[in-house]
Amino acid sequence: MLNRFFDLDKRTLLFAVPLVMIALLVVVAPPILIFHYLEENALYLMLTYLLLGLTLFLMGKPRSMFISFACCALLCYTLQERSACSLDWAEEGDGSQIKVAHFDLDVLSVQTDSILTTIAGVDADIISIQGLHTEHFSPLHATLTSAGYPFYQSSNTVPNPPGLIVYSKSPFSFVKKVSHAGASAVAGKIETGQPDDFHFVGVYFSAVVDIDAYSELQRQMQALGFQTNKIDEPLLVFGNYNLKPWSRAIQQYKSLSQLRNSRRGVQPTQPHGYFPLGDHFSDHIFYSNHFKCISFETISCGSEPHLGICGTFERVNNAQDKRGDQKTGTEL
Repeated sequence: MLNRFFDLDKRTLLFAVPLVMIALLVVVAPPILIFHYLEENALYLMLTYLLLGLTLFLMGKPRSMFISFACCALLCYTLQERSACSLDWAEEGDGSQIKVAHFDLDVLSVQTDSILTTIAGVDADIISIQGLHTEHFSPLHATLTSAGYPFYQSSNTVPNPPGLIVYSKSPFSFVKKVSHAGASAVAGKIETGQPDDFHFVGVYFSAVVDIDAYSELQRQMQALGFQTNKIDEPLLVFGNYNLKPWSRAIQQYKSLSQLRNSRRGVQPTQPHGYFPLGDHFSDHIFYSNHFKCISFETISCGSEPHLGICGTFERVNNAQDKRGDQKTGTEL
């Protein structure tokens, strides 16, 4: 019976081969631009395979249905494993906690007052902001300063449009800035009081639009992974990578940096409970094993389903060196 089931005719083979090849290329994702786009849209492809399988079931085509469902299952497993969907956040203990938030303010001109109120209401220890337009710097700065964020650093000169700006409740002990086509970064160390000081890197990578931008993104991600791996003190890296958590570039970055991603798959936004399935998984907060992540939220505001992200991290007193060997204290 199984032999008859898998005895595919030419029409079924012509249908099956492209479906299987696309699914395999999404999983393998060779470093070519077209496969990058397929990988970034893996969630939509998985849902497409699911709907196609259901349609074939209703049409009474079991062989084609099985192939479509198998491709769906392959992508589902890949997304689950790479996005750490099966992991839970750590339980809250008695260690000191740090709250980090990152926001994209390209939508600021639509709901200025409500968005600023939402950002200040998160009450994070450090807030990273991208996409800030020049005319909105003054109201943002006034809001956050009055909310208890007297310290800030920008990758560009304010009030020029900053690629990335970082606000903090505590002073910076040192800061290094990077700003060039395709990438912006603010790195440094926050003085919260020994031994709770921590290093941070706020990053923003532009979206990939052509093969040159894709090659540059790969180079920058590799460089960032190597540099952050040199830091053997408590470290938080946050921002918009314009890469999904299941992308091979993110997996390679985690391997190079030895950092962990605080995302745990798709979850409802706070406080509205949206379930966004659009382009809302490209911002991340990575952390060294000096911390444990006890919560991660996607922040929404009004009709905007994805304004930013916020994570809470607790210090782990017995954290070991990220690479398990002795390193010198190298600062980014």
